[in-house]
Amino acid sequence: MVTVTHNTLVYITYSILDSRGMVVEQHDIPVGYVQGANSGILPAIEAAVAGRKIGDRVEIALSPEEGYGLRDESLVFVDDIENVPPEFRRIGAEVMFENESGETKVFT
Repeated sequence: MVTVTHNTLVYITYSILDSRGMVVEQHDIPVGYVQGANSGILPAIEAAVAGRKIGDRVEIALSPEEGYGLRDESLVFVDDIENVPPEFRRIGAEVMFENESGETKVFT
């Protein structure tokens, strides 16, 4: 059986749970990356997967610092619900906006 080592192509399915055990995000379709190749996967996840075999289940708890950092309240924008298009008026809805420079950002 294949063991995950440096430069191994890895496919994972995953669930992200909050501190209450509620699912925040889930991917049932495998997401691929190359182990150790700066693929954009979090280092703590790569470390947890290293040495594992196909079909292994891995559970890890990440601190904000191991993930994407602490919540930055300066990035929070609050508006009246009437200003939100109807298709985005639900908890967890995501919308992508583009600025004048063509940079995009996803908002939840």
